[in-house]
Amino acid sequence: PAPVAPPGPPPPSIPSRLPPVFAPDAALRPSTTFEVRTGVGVVEEYTDNFGQAHSNAVANFRTSLSPALTLLVNAAFLKGQITYSPSAFHDTSSDEFGLRHSLLGQLGWEVTPFWKLTVSDALTQSDEPEKADRLELRRGRREFTSNSFALGSEYVIDNLSTRQSYQLTTFMDDEGQDSVSQTFGAGASTTLNRIHRVSLDYEHLRTETTTGGSDITGHQLSASLDRELTKLLTVGVAASYATRTQTSPAPQRESDFSKWTVSLFNTYI
Repeated sequence: PAPVAPPGPPPPSIPSRLPPVFAPDAALRPSTTFEVRTGVGVVEEYTDNFGQAHSNAVANFRTSLSPALTLLVNAAFLKGQITYSPSAFHDTSSDEFGLRHSLLGQLGWEVTPFWKLTVSDALTQSDEPEKADRLELRRGRREFTSNSFALGSEYVIDNLSTRQSYQLTTFMDDEGQDSVSQTFGAGASTTLNRIHRVSLDYEHLRTETTTGGSDITGHQLSASLDRELTKLLTVGVAASYATRTQTSPAPQRESDFSKWTVSLFNTYI
């Protein structure tokens, strides 16, 4: 049977849109190391207010054609998936053609039975406002390019599972406001009496924005506790607390704020 990942709490903050953990295809033979797959997608989209303007709304009909090339890796100690997909589209509002690119991939290397390294990358080119920022607060339609690169490490010591991570996110839009975010993280989790799982994580965030933007630095501490009620059902509670310092260039000033979250969760297999 396929192994089931241990239950865990939801993320304490808004997801960073990194690619999910790719599992090798169950249909692949054990002798298969690399496999190439192709595909194509066609999307027809109609929008009655393409520019998301308050007045003088413009309708648009977009036709997109997106071929995809996927490389599956299923070696003894190296597993993962890399997908590249260009997207050609046509907008009726401007009667223009365009081309965007998308790259999504993750590779996991089992160095030893107790140590695993992971590298992932997600490249997105789009003009959809809801994809431009994690809080989905952006209004208006502008071209942007976003890339998230992450390194992860997991090391198991007896009953203690430790993890370390680094994430580099770059964002560039057509108005020249670029930002670079770096996140350093470390955490550990352990099992108590076989039915309880305790996790503790720390993150340090540093974001720099050009052309009049604000810089943000801060720390975040997250913890969770879950209990296995049955072999199929797990319940738990998770909490996080974060402090942020925002620096604005004009006028030069600093403002501090904090955020905290508490969530109840359950996992049923």
